[in-house]
Amino acid sequence: APGSSETVNILLVEKDKQMLLQSFDRLGQSALDHSKDKFLVQSSIVDETFAKNHLDKKAKLSEESVAGSAAEVSKAGKELAESLTAMWNAASSGEDMPIFNKKLQVRHTVASSATSDGKSGGGGSSSSSRAQLSDKTSLENMTPEQMFVEISSLRRKYDELVTFSVNLTAERDILNNTLEQTKRDLNREIATRAKGASGANTKSGGDVATKQSGGGGMPFFVVVFFVLIFFLAGVKLSLMNKVEFLMDAPVLGDLMKMEL
Repeated sequence: APGSSETVNILLVEKDKQMLLQSFDRLGQSALDHSKDKFLVQSSIVDETFAKNHLDKKAKLSEESVAGSAAEVSKAGKELAESLTAMWNAASSGEDMPIFNKKLQVRHTVASSATSDGKSGGGGSSSSSRAQLSDKTSLENMTPEQMFVEISSLRRKYDELVTFSVNLTAERDILNNTLEQTKRDLNREIATRAKGASGANTKSGGDVATKQSGGGGMPFFVVVFFVLIFFLAGVKLSLMNKVEFLMDAPVLGDLMKMEL
């Protein structure tokens, strides 16, 4: 609400928490004061009806946390958390609700019980004890409202993580199917090219064999052509009575002088 302030307890990741505790052991509180960690605060403008209902539920939760039963406190806190979750879901879904972001500096502190326990203990056990006491102190300082808000935030993050995992799995399946189809197409193309190359080599070998088998003698039509030329020349010489010189040929003359 405008003009009011809230205290937010941040639960750190175990690895980051151990690093901060080690820095605290070496340098003291000054090491934590120089931390550059920031906390993102998101705010939005809501109508007066929602603000009034929210403040009424918050006041009712505070009253019931003092005098009410655990069931009533749980119910009121759940209603408050659900109303806030619905409001932020509406804001993030694209409705005309401006969201303002502001980064605030985080102030790290170590509980006094954790430091005293760390001085009495030693080695890794002291760091473990400090971590457990720090978590316990943070949870004890949280109001029911803060606990339900934290649970609601964790639930929303879990839903987002599940959605992201489902989308990632679907994309993985699509990529696997595409990869398998590409492999099949590539294998088919390789087989087609190998078959074409084998057929070309076979045809080339057959042509070479044909040329080799036919290149040993004179083609038949050439022989017929020369026979026809010699026949016509003989007829021409016979008509001109100029074949007497053939009678003097050693073999051909004897054949021509033979009587049938």
